[in-house]
Formats: sequence, C-alpha cells, structure tokens
Amino acid sequence: MAAVACSPMARERLGGRITEAEGAAAMPDAIPPPVHLDKVVDGLAGNPALPSELVRRLLGYRKGFGTVAERPDLSDDMIAEIIAADDHWLTHSLALNRSLPHAFRMMLAEHPDPAVRTAVAVAAGDAPRELYERLLGDADPQVRGHVAESDHVPADLRARLAADSDPKVRATLAQWWTTAPEEVRRLLLTDPDDSVRAGACATYFRRIPHPVPPADLVPALLADPVTRAGAVRHCTLDTATARRLADDPDDEVREELAEHPDLPPALRDKLAQDTNLRVALRVFARQDTPEPTRAAIHAQILSDVPPLEWLASHQALDDNTLERELMGEIARAELRALRLPWVTADPLPYVDSPYACFRASAAMSDRLPAPLVTSPNPRSRPLRLDAVIAARRRRGRKATLTLRTVQAVRDHLYEELSKQAIPLLHQRQAFCLVRSPRHEAGSALPIRGGVVRTRRGRGGGHDGGRRRG
Repeated sequence: MAAVACSPMARERLGGRITEAEGAAAMPDAIPPPVHLDKVVDGLAGNPALPSELVRRLLGYRKGFGTVAERPDLSDDMIAEIIAADDHWLTHSLALNRSLPHAFRMMLAEHPDPAVRTAVAVAAGDAPRELYERLLGDADPQVRGHVAESDHVPADLRARLAADSDPKVRATLAQWWTTAPEEVRRLLLTDPDDSVRAGACATYFRRIPHPVPPADLVPALLADPVTRAGAVRHCTLDTATARRLADDPDDEVREELAEHPDLPPALRDKLAQDTNLRVALRVFARQDTPEPTRAAIHAQILSDVPPLEWLASHQALDDNTLERELMGEIARAELRALRLPWVTADPLPYVDSPYACFRASAAMSDRLPAPLVTSPNPRSRPLRLDAVIAARRRRGRKATLTLRTVQAVRDHLYEELSKQAIPLLHQRQAFCLVRSPRHEAGSALPIRGGVVRTRRGRGGGHDGGRRRG
C-alpha cells in the first residue's frame, strides 16, 4: 500500500485538540478524516510507543472516554493536569488506572463524583489498607458495594460490610465473599432482609467454591421460601422432606430437588413429568434415570418448540403461558450446552448415544481409544472433531488440523448454528420485548441461579458504571 502523504500543518495538528473544520483544512482533499475518529484516538491513546508529547496533547481531546488516562506511563505532572482539568471521562479513566500512584488514588477517593469514587474502588486492587478504610466509609452504597466484591480487601475490613446499613451492600457481600468466616456467613444467612438471605443461600454465587451453610441452619433455610432452593442441595433428604419439596410451587426448588443424589426413584419419575421443562431436564441429566424416561424427556423438550410467530402475538398470551414458553426456550438452550461429567468419566458406553450432549461429553474424555476416534458412524461426527484434537494432544503433537478437517468443522458449525439461531433469537427477543403486568420493563424473569432482566437493570459493572460505545 502506498504511503499517505500529509502536510506539515496536518501532522502538527493531528496530535492536538482540533476542530472538524480545522481538520478538514489541514488535510488534503484526497485524505478524508477517519470515519471512526474516536476509535482511532483511543487506539493512539493505548499505544505504548506514543511519544510523551503526543500523550499530553491527547489529554486535550474531549470527545471520547478519556482512555489516554489509563496509560501506565503517565507522569505525576500529567496526572495532576488530568485532575485539575476536572473532565468527567478523563478523571473516571484515571480512577480506573491500576498503575495510579497511591497518593493520587487517595485524592480521587475524596472526589465529589460518586462514579469516580466507584471507579477507584473497582481498580483499587492490592492498595494499602488506608484506601479501603476510606472507601468503606463512603456515603454512596455503590462504592461500598464494589468494595464488597473485592477479594483484595483485608478480611477484618470486609467483614464490617456484613453490618452495612444498605441491604444491597450486604447482599453483594453474600454473593461475592464465598470464603467468608463462618461468623460472617451466619450473619448473612440470618439477616432480617430477604434479599440478603437469598444472596447468602443461593443456587449461584459469583465466586467459587460455593459456600456450604452450617448444618444447624439448614432446617431454617429450608423453611424459608427465599433460601429454600439454595438449601436443597445441602439437606439430608428424607421421604417426607422430598415429597414436600416435590410439590413446592417454586420451579427452582424442584430443579434443585431433581439433582439431589438421594432423590427417591418415585419422585424422580414424578419430576420427569414436571410442566417446567427445566425441571425435567435435570432428571434427564441424572445418571440413574432409566433410558425410557430419559428418551421421553428428550423428545418432549425438542417437540414443544412453539411456532415461529408465537412471539409476535405474545400480548395475547397470559402470563403463565408466556413464562412457560420462555422457560421452554431456555431448557432447549441448556440441553444444547449440557455436559455431563459422569459421561466424560466413562465415555465408551455413550460414544454412539442418540443425544448430542452425551456424545459431546464423551468427546471431552481423554480415555477414548483410537478406533472410536476415527469411527465412520455419522452420528459420531461431532465426537470425532473434538476427539481428533484430544488424541493428537495425548500423543504430544500440536493440535493442527488439515484443510479437510477444518472444512468439516466449518460445515458442522454451520449446521449447528442453523439449528440454534432461531430459538436463541426467540429467547433474546422475548427478554427484550416482554411487557406484562408481572414482567414490566426492568423487572426480572426467574432463571436458574439468578434473573434475566427485560431491560438493563442496575448500571455499572467492573468498570464502575462506565459507558462504552
């Protein structure tokens, strides 16, 4: 490609703050300004080879998100200049800079903008104790919530958040600090607020290992509707308890019961016919499920696909029907993604399984003999694609594939994507379009281990609420 010439005037101004009119005048007509100028500037801002004088000029650029302030090589003078400029995005990016000297981070922890202080909490990392003590006393609960998420906070300081005045902060602590001392877990499991107890005894946590509640609290947690689902896996399942849980109106409780290793066969067969397909799917995945029952569940999940136009008339559906259709879509997605460790541990009986998820689970095993890897059975095609790579790695070779194999993988992926695209599109549209008295915008639809919101809920993530293009 031929080099693009640029006038001295354009070269001089490209590094500074220029208006669109100046940019057009500085460049020849044959060189139009970049269409995505903000992206270009962000790329320059992150380039480690950018000269310091151009870094300083980019500090004057005010149209992007101030990514230049996240550079690890900023001098103290540049940092002071950014703080003095008091531009929101520059200051916010500076607060997210993990290489920021401690003195400046302490300064930003007192910034009047809570979004900046939240960003400080997000990027604090292994900062000195002094910073965390200051953030723990912040008036904004979102700042304290991000402190609750951090594993870098000294344990004694983090434990204070179990008594925080805001239940959202305590619920965040319950979800993120899964290795908290027992006295802290007990406080959270017995918290007067429902959301805190639900976060402390859930089916899903933000960290592993998932916590095990103290045995003496399990009966009370089973009796509490908000913690019952999370407590099922930890209970000693007697016949009376199992029958009571099998009739629980909460789908998630029955899902958890369907996975319990001590589930009586009679109740297992009852849950196999549950109206919620996600409950039946848990029975499908059990090692002790009889094959006729497994086949019936598989057929039901795949046969209950609604017509393509069902979502167009969703307003005519009652709430229960709409939720059942949504849960069915999720069950089909979970069936496609299902991987069974007990199949992977003993793959030979399942290499020719009629269930794709069983064959995929078998393909993950390192115990497959060579004849099965090269089996000509068309049903095992997905197995062979994964197993060829696994077999080559076991022989110490690189997992390189021939063009023919790559084409086979490509064809297989196209085939699988064509099967999955429509249901997943339905699911995505449903979550975006549902409007009903029970599921208003911003409300939550129950799913396994959490919620799916019909619109974006609480803003902010690990970037402290920072918006991205």
